[in-house]
Amino acid sequence: MLPGRVYNVCRGVWHTHTPGPDAKVLIVENRDTHSSNSRDLPLTDKQRADLVAISG
Repeated sequence: MLPGRVYNVCRGVWHTHTPGPDAKVLIVENRDTHSSNSRDLPLTDKQRADLVAISG
């Protein structure tokens, strides 16, 4: 993602974000977005390690 850019994620598209420690992110969601209608997918230890490795 580029600084100052606006990104639109279409409805129904699974997405996530992993911001760096100095990132500033504004997330705007539909009024009815809630943990009861959004899946929580836990990461395996390997997935976590892979994310750490690629984030520098």
